[in-house]
Amino acid sequence: MRRPGNYLLLLAIMVGISVASCRLQSAGDGYLSHPTRFAVHSPPNELLFNGRVARSYEEREVPEAEHEADRLSEDPVEAAEPCEATPYQQEMLHLVNRARSRQRDCGGERHQTAAPLRWNCRLHEAAVIHSQDMIDADFFDHQGSDESTVGMRVSRSGYEWRAVGENIAAGYPDNQAVMANLLSSPTHCSNIMDSKFREFGSAVIDTDQAHYDNYWTQVFGAR
Repeated sequence: MRRPGNYLLLLAIMVGISVASCRLQSAGDGYLSHPTRFAVHSPPNELLFNGRVARSYEEREVPEAEHEADRLSEDPVEAAEPCEATPYQQEMLHLVNRARSRQRDCGGERHQTAAPLRWNCRLHEAAVIHSQDMIDADFFDHQGSDESTVGMRVSRSGYEWRAVGENIAAGYPDNQAVMANLLSSPTHCSNIMDSKFREFGSAVIDTDQAHYDNYWTQVFGAR
């Protein structure tokens, strides 16, 4: 016969494990104020609240062309090999532009309405590359596995940028869930509402080879 003390000890151990588990599950608030390599995985029914998002922004001076005709107004690669947004990508662009069509408070910073963004193949390419990189190297960060920044990736795509922004997310079920969480975060909301940006590209890639089921990248640009 087991002694009562043994049952009490077992009960105490089980309670301790349960409390520790609860603390771990509540550790993430759904947003990243700094890059992190990994984040706590959430059950499918909690993805809307416990997915992960992060934001990056860069700005630089670009020398003015001596003559307006010398400015890169049409991307020669895009003109020769035009890309067209898929219906799912068009839905994301629509959601971004719908958000920009209304005045919005982003964490206390008031944003006026902003002009709609145009789909850009080069920014889409940079988004695809980063989402795939996060999957291949199994990380969640704005710094690529090769230590690249969003500005470096956009430059490699051939886009001559003055300002560029990037929102990344992982583990959300659809475009609406991603946008709802991005808009509820002040810094990501500011990227979406920034009136400097004129063009946009995004990508989401599903996977069973990394920490999350999918990896999203939004890239905003101004030339």
